[in-house]
Amino acid sequence: MNLTKQDVLNGIRPLSSSKDFGTADEFLSSSETELYNPVIGGKLSHERVVKLSDIISTWTVRLANSIKKNKNLPGCADFVKALNELPPETKLFSLSFKSRKKICTFWFRAETEQPVGFIVVEKNEQT
Repeated sequence: MNLTKQDVLNGIRPLSSSKDFGTADEFLSSSETELYNPVIGGKLSHERVVKLSDIISTWTVRLANSIKKNKNLPGCADFVKALNELPPETKLFSLSFKSRKKICTFWFRAETEQPVGFIVVEKNEQT
C-alpha cells in the first residue's frame, strides 16, 4: 500500500454521496495539505491495520460527543454509518493529511483499499 495524495483524491469518489464530501475534497485538493503519518503503536499510521471491532465504539462515542457538544465533525456520521454496515471481520487502515488548521483521516478496507469514510477535524477541536 503506497497511496499518494492524488491516489486518495481519485479514490474517494465513491464517498461523494456523503453530505460532507465537498469539505474533504476541498481539503485534499488544497496545496497546503500534506501527508500526516505519525507513529502509532510503533508503526507509521498508514501501516497500522485495525479490526472493525477495535474502532467502531470509539468513533460512535466521538460522533455522540460531537453532537452533544454541537461541534461539527464533517464525515463522522457517514463514517460511523458505513462502519455499522461492514462485515464484523473487516480490517481497515487509515491515511491522514493535515494543513495549518485541519486534519483529515480517510479510512479504507485493508483488503481492497476501497474507501469507507473520512473525518475532518479542526486542529483546535476536541470531541
